[in-house]
Amino acid sequence: MAWNLFGQEDIRLQVQEGKKGYEMKMETDLTMGNTSFTSAIFYRWEVFLHKNTADSYHLSLLTLEHSLLENSSPALADIYMATKTMMEMFSELQLVTDKSGRIKEVSNMEAVRTKFERVSKQPLSFSGGVTLRADQVYNVPLSDITTEEKLIKRVQAMEFFDIFFGSIYGVKVPGSFYRERLNYLRNLPYHLKLKVTTGDVPGKGPEQVRAIAIQGNNVPVSEKEITKALGSLPFVAGHPLKFDASFMGSYAIDNKTGWLQHAEIMTSEFVAPTLQGRTKYTINAL
Repeated sequence: MAWNLFGQEDIRLQVQEGKKGYEMKMETDLTMGNTSFTSAIFYRWEVFLHKNTADSYHLSLLTLEHSLLENSSPALADIYMATKTMMEMFSELQLVTDKSGRIKEVSNMEAVRTKFERVSKQPLSFSGGVTLRADQVYNVPLSDITTEEKLIKRVQAMEFFDIFFGSIYGVKVPGSFYRERLNYLRNLPYHLKLKVTTGDVPGKGPEQVRAIAIQGNNVPVSEKEITKALGSLPFVAGHPLKFDASFMGSYAIDNKTGWLQHAEIMTSEFVAPTLQGRTKYTINAL
């Protein structure tokens, strides 16, 4: 981290180049209607930092593993399979981001497009004996892959950026900031107002590892927006709708390199008793 003129620290990578491996477990509990679902998904990534400039990171991101560890519903297994297949197009990315982890450029767009054309034709077999092509299940217009602006939005929504790289880098400590997210069903954008604090990691000196805590709740969402996005769902009929979301994350950052060592993040959402959920993310450096 580096000090600025206001007595705050900017969380940033200190090394000029290098590589780091990460694994993440995502555990979700979701209630929809009268049914509760649980799932656990495991990710493993390798990050190559090629260049660290005054205003950007040039990096490659490889997704080495994306596995379903636990699942309480065949329907969830079908969703996971379709999503995993389509996410293969993002398994090898060359990117330029700003210091906040916001993607500015996808350097290997042609390779992503080629992989999309190959992956989208793969047959998928679902429970009940139904077989469909991937592009029939996960409707991704070709323009979303060939247009860099749209492709950046899809990549930015990946868990690596949403929960980790795009969440802590560039943040000023102590301080506060606003951050846009999507709800669990990916159809309602909202903003979180987050507070950032710092402290020590037990057993580690502040010159070695710094603890960063980020937590907060959503800015109020209008009843009109909630109803438009979620009001037509049959299992929320008869319930007054509201939208409450929370975010609580603890991160251990290597002070010398700026690489994340460990993180635990908990998110939650409540719309009605029949539509609510929470997700826990655990990230470890390898």
